[in-house]
Amino acid sequence: MKKTLITIFTSLIFFSCGKVNNEHTLLYLVNERPDEVVIVDTSDQKVINRFMAGEGLNDLTLIPNQGIGFIANQHGGVISVVDLNMGTLESEIPTNGFPLHLTSPPSGEKVYATVANPETLQANEVSVFSVESSSFIESIPVGNTINNIEIHPDGKTLYATRANTAMLFLVDTVEKIIKKEKVLSNSPAAMAVSPDGKYIALALTQTDTVQIYDQNAEDLIFSIPVGDAPRAVTFSDDGKLVLAADMRTRFVHIAKTDTGEIIGKIKFDMAPTNLRVVNGKVWATVKAPFIFGADLTSLEITDKIHLNSIPVTFEAVAPNKLSLSDNDSGLPIVEIAIFLVIFYLIKKGKRQEKKEGKEDN
Repeated sequence: MKKTLITIFTSLIFFSCGKVNNEHTLLYLVNERPDEVVIVDTSDQKVINRFMAGEGLNDLTLIPNQGIGFIANQHGGVISVVDLNMGTLESEIPTNGFPLHLTSPPSGEKVYATVANPETLQANEVSVFSVESSSFIESIPVGNTINNIEIHPDGKTLYATRANTAMLFLVDTVEKIIKKEKVLSNSPAAMAVSPDGKYIALALTQTDTVQIYDQNAEDLIFSIPVGDAPRAVTFSDDGKLVLAADMRTRFVHIAKTDTGEIIGKIKFDMAPTNLRVVNGKVWATVKAPFIFGADLTSLEITDKIHLNSIPVTFEAVAPNKLSLSDNDSGLPIVEIAIFLVIFYLIKKGKRQEKKEGKEDN
C-alpha cells in the first residue's frame, strides 16, 4: 500500500505543478538545438518548463484563447500542436514539405504556414490549417520563395514577402488570390502588423529604416531611421509604438506609430534578434542563451533570464490572456479522484491494522 500511495502522491504533484500561472506574463521560446520549447514565467524570471516538440523547430504561433500553440518543424515535416498550460506536445499535423513560418489571427480559427517544397526547398504557397480539428484545409498560391508572413487581425488579408526580393504581397484569404503587389525600396528583413490592423511595419536592412504603410499598402506613411541594419520590428500591445532592433549597434529604437517620431532607444548587451512587447515592457532574444526585458518608460534593462539554449524565436502572452485548454478542464476531476483513492486506501489500511491487531490478541 505504501508504494501505491507514493505513486499517487507523485502523480498529484506532477499534475498540480505542471500548469503555468496565467496571471503572469509568459514567454514561449523555441530552440533548434536542442529541439525544445522553453516556457518562462517573467514574474520570478525563471524557466518553469521545457519539453521536446519535434525536429528543426523554426517558428511558432499561439492561440491563447484556446490554450494551444502551433510550432513549425522544419526538418520533421510536421506542425506540432502543444498545450500552453501544461507545456506538453499534444499532436502533430503532417505537411507536404518543410514548414517554415506560421501566423494566425486573434480569432484563432486558422493557422497559416509557409511550407517549402522538398525538391526545390522553396515555399511557393501558403498552407491553411484548422485550429479546431488540427488538420489541413487548403493551399493558397503566392509565388516563389515566400519568406515572412503576417495576418491582419480580421483574418481576411495575409501579408507576404519574398526572400531577397523588394516586394510585398497582399493575399485575400477569402478569395484565395493575390490582390496587390507592392514594390519596395529593398527587401525587408522583418515585418509586423499593428494590433488594430491599421499599419504594416517593414524593417529594411539596406536603407537602415523602418517603413510604415497603411493596411492596404497604398501609402508610405513614414520612413523612420533606426540605426544600422534593422532586422527585428514589432508594435507595442496598444499599437501606439513601433520598435525596431538593429544588428550592429545593439539598440532598440522606439517611435510613435502615428507620427514616426523617435522618442527613445534602449541599448542591449547583445544585438536583439526578436522583439515582443507586453504591458509596457519589451522582451528581446539574442544569439545567446538569454532573453532580456526592458522598461519602455525608464528605457532601462530590467530582466536578464538565462535559458541554457539559444532561442530561434518566441511569443509572449499577457497576464490573464491564456485560457484553459481542453486537457486542463478535466484536471480538477483527476485531482478529486486521486484524493478519493488516497482516502479509500487510508481507510482500508486502518481496517487492516485493526484486523491484524485483533488476530495478534
